[in-house]
Amino acid sequence: MKIRNSSKIDVRDIIVDHYKTLANANSKKADDSDIIIFFILPAVIATALLLLGANLEEGMIGNVISGLSIFVGLLLNVLVLIFDLVKKDSKSSIKNELLKQSLANISFTILLSLFCIITSIVTLVKYDIIKLSSMWLTYFLLMEFVACLLMIIKRMYRLLMNEFKEITSTANTNVKEEIM
Repeated sequence: MKIRNSSKIDVRDIIVDHYKTLANANSKKADDSDIIIFFILPAVIATALLLLGANLEEGMIGNVISGLSIFVGLLLNVLVLIFDLVKKDSKSSIKNELLKQSLANISFTILLSLFCIITSIVTLVKYDIIKLSSMWLTYFLLMEFVACLLMIIKRMYRLLMNEFKEITSTANTNVKEEIM
């Protein structure tokens, strides 16, 4: 029996769309600072943690899985918020682009969480090379998760602040019309 890629679980578009959000709008390439923050720094921290003897113990793995599971639930709720924002106002192309990028970032961060849960479980394997590799990958994914989470927080802050400004300006306009 031949197994083909199932389009139902193919997440490549999410990954590609996320990495497109790292590109500068003018140059269409990722800035050096983004490459450092999203690739080099997580790799350096993961390597340093292993070299310093930071081992993931069974109890810690349970905490990592619990924490990531909670974040997945929260991030899914943020996806619903984005859907509501798109549905409410689809006129602003800049806002829609930011919403699309946020959707890609949040979806990617959810995938990171799932991959990190899997790699953290693999650290329970008793073979040293597999254990070390999966620990490094778990640390790397956790650092990548933190970087992506910070990016999502910044974008959601900007989106919601713009929503508040629109609501405030509309309310002020309505008050002025009522006075006159």
